[in-house]
Amino acid sequence: MNSHESDTYSRALKLFTASVIKPDHDLRKLASDYHCYEELMEIRYHCLTYLQSLKEIHEIDSPDESDELEAEKIGLEKAAATGDLLISQ
Repeated sequence: MNSHESDTYSRALKLFTASVIKPDHDLRKLASDYHCYEELMEIRYHCLTYLQSLKEIHEIDSPDESDELEAEKIGLEKAAATGDLLISQ
């Protein structure tokens, strides 16, 4: 992959990753209505994990603190979706 192809691939991968990370409230509501919200969040987690592996395979960038924070956030969302996390007020 030449430098131009690498740059365009990197931009495309970052945009796609952002689209997966960005909350889609309509989709999440629909998943809740169809009783498959937990499964949707699990699939989202797997997609983000795969996208991270693409970044590593193509040596686009190394994981940084924001990647770790996002992974932790995903874990918390999954735990909350499955009822494993109780939030005290």
